[in-house]
Amino acid sequence: MSGEAAYQRFFPTPSREAQPIARVPGVLAILLLSLPIYMQVFQYLKDIRAVWAFAKISPLLLLPVTVFGLVFLKLPYRALWLLLMIYLLLVGPMLSMLYVDASFLEAAGSTVKIWAFAFYFTAGATFLMLRVSEEKLSRALMILAVTNFATLWILWIVMPDSTYVTDITLTGMFLWDQERGPRIMLPLVFGLLGLVWMARSFSVRPSIWQPALIVLCFTLMFVIYKQRTVIGFSLLMVLWAATGEIRRRLPLFFWAGCALAAAGFIALVPFLSELLGSSVRDSLGGSLTVREESGRLLTAFLEQRPERWLFGMGGTTEFNTIQLPDFFRKRDFFLADLGWLGTIGEYGLVGSVLIAACYACTLREAARAASLARTPFRLALQDLTMVLILVTAFYSVTYTPGQIATVMAIVIYLQSLPIPPPPPARPGVVRPAPHRHGLVPRPVAGRG
Repeated sequence: MSGEAAYQRFFPTPSREAQPIARVPGVLAILLLSLPIYMQVFQYLKDIRAVWAFAKISPLLLLPVTVFGLVFLKLPYRALWLLLMIYLLLVGPMLSMLYVDASFLEAAGSTVKIWAFAFYFTAGATFLMLRVSEEKLSRALMILAVTNFATLWILWIVMPDSTYVTDITLTGMFLWDQERGPRIMLPLVFGLLGLVWMARSFSVRPSIWQPALIVLCFTLMFVIYKQRTVIGFSLLMVLWAATGEIRRRLPLFFWAGCALAAAGFIALVPFLSELLGSSVRDSLGGSLTVREESGRLLTAFLEQRPERWLFGMGGTTEFNTIQLPDFFRKRDFFLADLGWLGTIGEYGLVGSVLIAACYACTLREAARAASLARTPFRLALQDLTMVLILVTAFYSVTYTPGQIATVMAIVIYLQSLPIPPPPPARPGVVRPAPHRHGLVPRPVAGRG
């Protein structure tokens, strides 16, 4: 029996017709355990070493599931994803050995952070093997969103002041600095999904509880989380999501309002600049200056030889004998703080273009999944993808690549499910026939 035939025997191709999905015991529990791993919630949780170590090696532990998804599933963009991983796994280590004098083991260790790109195949295989329904998947993600913010609040209450440190190499969560004071850098990817989800729900069916919860969540982020870039882009996307129905029904009114607001802001810029002076720049606590200096050093190094712009210089880990801060003689030099410039520095323009293509394809498929059924959940996945793209302007795209890979798997899987009945169309509205593909097994030769 061939491999594909064996797969068809145990996981037959689901029908395109709307029908109940076979139940697998414990689906919700498995999703609640696996999704945080795929989304790399524990990837930098150094404070709990066992959990941190498990998160680092989880792509290896889940390799059989990954191979299963790669070999047996009819996944779109499989060639792009494989090309990206081959490039990152081979070129990056070679360059780190060349430029940073890393040993073979040190160079291989620098690839750990990009293993999670493979979670595209892992998560896709998980969803299909479990026969997850959209309702079950959305319920799991909502539970994780609530848990995300609840954990942030509980940690803020129970952790003593002595927990917070100024050295980022000693902790993954509990930081203290002079400008912002104590803060908890808990990964909030599920919480951000919950925020735009509530905003989309408010857009469709307004109620007092959605804005009340959104304000509460942003209050926790401002008081405890304090990651300005993430908060700013999240607030922008929440406003965008909350006005979704207005944009659809009154586009002229919406864009005219945006134009007036933009014109008013531009008119106030000279007054605000004179009033605030350098206080805005000073409030960044030197982080902008650090990024500017690091960017200048990296750019100067890349400009020495053209091929460095094309292929980068590789990366290091905290276990390398010579690390990038040592190489550039700057203690607070981190490629992860330089956004796309840091990605170019590590993987070159070639690797950056491949990664950008994966992000663009994810946004395209998230929009396609939302077009098939404009539910708040699917629209929120599209908004979350946009947030993940926006933050790459300041944070490395390889910091937590499992997030974009998992979102891609989710939106592709949703396209394979029966389409929910659409709401009645307004008079004069013609619904286009949807284009869809899905996360289904490859067809077996000889089957009808």
